[in-house]
Amino acid sequence: MAKGLNEQDLVFTCVANGVSSLLTLPAADLTLEDLRQTTLVTQIERGMTTRELNPIRNHLDRMKGGRISRYFHPARMIHIISIDPGDYEQRMRQNYWLHNLPDCTTFQDAIDSLKRYDAWEAVPQAVRKHLVRADPREETLKAKDFEKMSFRIFGLMPGYWQSGKLYPAMKKAEELVSRRRCWRQADRG
Repeated sequence: MAKGLNEQDLVFTCVANGVSSLLTLPAADLTLEDLRQTTLVTQIERGMTTRELNPIRNHLDRMKGGRISRYFHPARMIHIISIDPGDYEQRMRQNYWLHNLPDCTTFQDAIDSLKRYDAWEAVPQAVRKHLVRADPREETLKAKDFEKMSFRIFGLMPGYWQSGKLYPAMKKAEELVSRRRCWRQADRG
């Protein structure tokens, strides 16, 4: 779908919780079964957190870790995320789970996570070979390259520290809806 995009095209992406498990295109030397088995071993059998699994997922997949943005480049991109976008530096240089944005993790981070959970020998051999090879052409998208692209980031929800700002907006919306109902009733009356 992304072939032939140019600077005149505009692409929207929308990312929310769950995208790590749903957005999957295994690296060329891996299968979907390799990825499924890796997730089974790490999260189900070893209890690895999603935070620790994402560096692994990011380095076994051709879409995760910001790579999806490479497919859309040179188009202009509007990245919509289901959370408050937060601090720019945080999104550019500390992100590991919003797959339309740059990734801060490395192949070595993925290997370290597997070893920390004693899962290195339990994941498929193809996964270990892929991670050890650490082909720089298959590294996730980093901030320095992402920032060369044409993009904007919008968050849909305020952060927990901003929820005090949300309440007055909700009250105003309720007031406007209530007024509108009154106007409709008056028009009928």
